[in-house]
Amino acid sequence: MAKTAAEKLVSTFIASCLCLDTMAILSIAVSLVTPLWQVVTLVDRRQESFGGEGEKIFSGLADPVNKEDKLYPAVLHFDHCTTALTSLLLLGAAIIMGTWDIIFSKGSFNSSDKIHAAGTLTSTSAAFATFGGLFVFYENALRVVYALWLLQPDIVRDSYLGYSFWFAFAGFCFFLGSSFLHMLCWLISWCSRGPLKAKTDCGNGDKIEHVKYFVY
Repeated sequence: MAKTAAEKLVSTFIASCLCLDTMAILSIAVSLVTPLWQVVTLVDRRQESFGGEGEKIFSGLADPVNKEDKLYPAVLHFDHCTTALTSLLLLGAAIIMGTWDIIFSKGSFNSSDKIHAAGTLTSTSAAFATFGGLFVFYENALRVVYALWLLQPDIVRDSYLGYSFWFAFAGFCFFLGSSFLHMLCWLISWCSRGPLKAKTDCGNGDKIEHVKYFVY
């Protein structure tokens, strides 16, 4: 009965891993096709002191200025292409590892502990790859903002992360949850096999003693 309960619990966890891996892959895929990773608003305060009409800052990339409040903002949208190629490669590797994790999870329903170990490894690798891609993007985006501030220190900037970044971060959380559930499945399977193996060895020992007693 205990073994049956353990098998049901492991099956439930594996099904949850499949859902988490699928949501993680979809979240990262959505983050890669959407452009709003980071938004930086630049405001030229010098126009207030001069009293002149505002000009558009970075006219090739910015939205029209706001002349009513004399704050003349220019909004820059940073997408994933702002970062190095390493960020895109890491996020792509996370999707690939997540796909392998789904394959291992489907094979874990009626298999040994090695499949659970492989699922733990692939989901953990996918989580680390996603975190690496997010870290590389955030670090490079901060460098771009800091460079803009160094070039024109009179510009007051406001920066925040866009929904694309948070989609990818959600994928990281999903992969992390899948890794935790795979580890639990591995431990439960290993612990449930221990008493069963001991009981089998004990039964074999009784048979051997019975045969010896019958011979003598």
